[in-house]
Amino acid sequence: MLHYHLEVIGLILMLALFGLVFNPFFGGCLVLLSLLIIIMSVMVFFSFNLIWIIMLGAVFYIYGWGHKYYKWLRLPLLKEYIELFPSCKLVDGVACKYCNSSNTIHLGLFNQNSRWRYCLCKSCGQLLYRFTII
Repeated sequence: MLHYHLEVIGLILMLALFGLVFNPFFGGCLVLLSLLIIIMSVMVFFSFNLIWIIMLGAVFYIYGWGHKYYKWLRLPLLKEYIELFPSCKLVDGVACKYCNSSNTIHLGLFNQNSRWRYCLCKSCGQLLYRFTII
């Protein structure tokens, strides 16, 4: 019985340590604990091996990446955007075609340093155009 209690205390301490280490990334110990409980419940209920859970996560990650990239490809290039909406061209940039706001921001597709970028209207949240940094 004492061995069981030591294992439970060890598991709780390990989760607390993970919660401290991964706090900004995972959202804290409570989120990490919830995620682990859900994964372990699925593994036990469906008799999955951990490798299947990892493969399922990889499939979802690749799908999300592909969907985001496909959405980016459907945006017009800056030159095409200006040709389609000539009234949106300003002296110091481009205005939004939806709300005519010049308050826009450039974001990377996958991270801050991404070569593939897109322009987002800060006022209405619409995606405007895409471009690539060389």
